[in-house]
Amino acid sequence: MGDGEGEGTEKAKWDDRNTKIFLKVCVEEVLAGNRPHSHFTKDG
Repeated sequence: MGDGEGEGTEKAKWDDRNTKIFLKVCVEEVLAGNRPHSHFTKDG
């Protein structure tokens, strides 16, 4: 209780492949202007 994880939830698997995909998406969103300051916008 209180750990923020409900039953049946699955943690993300952050292997090299998934990390590269996540970083690629982040870069695309920054280049699209969806991170005007230090946080992504709701669109990004």
